Amino acid sequence: MRLVIDFHIGNIVFFGFISSTQKIFGLTSKVPDSDDAHYIFWDMEGCTLEECIRELTYIKKTFNLKHNIYITNNGKELSYRGYCFDVVPLRRLIEILCTTQFVEWQFIRYSTNRGFASIRLSPKHDRPYQTIVSTIEGEQEKLPDKLNFVIYDTGIEKKSKVIKVKL
Repeated sequence: MRLVIDFHIGNIVFFGFISSTQKIFGLTSKVPDSDDAHYIFWDMEGCTLEECIRELTYIKKTFNLKHNIYITNNGKELSYRGYCFDVVPLRRLIEILCTTQFVEWQFIRYSTNRGFASIRLSPKHDRPYQTIVSTIEGEQEKLPDKLNFVIYDTGIEKKSKVIKVKL
């Protein structure tokens, strides 16, 4: 369970939440040993595999991406991840994410705030690992020699109960 507390006393606000979390192992978009170079990752929600393929094929053509796009799923319906190893500056990465239909808004927000995208590799809570379910072929299919990884906490439950108090 996740509990959100929103407590107001005049012009002062205390906001926080209590949540069960777990450590997650993930991959960051940041190209190792670079200042502003990123791989392109997508976290897509609310689409079928066919819609995901159609949208990422459109994005591949629109932004002239050369590498394969790998699409993964962990068995959760209407939820996919995309990986493309073209290298772009952060601004271009955010532009691509904002142009892509079905990208989860929190993914864009976190990517913008952190200055890089991160995509979960380890299973979340009781879900299985991500597996490749489709590949959109490109002119280049070589995977990078080095990648940046991250370990972070994530909430297990996304739905919250909210307590609001105003004095």
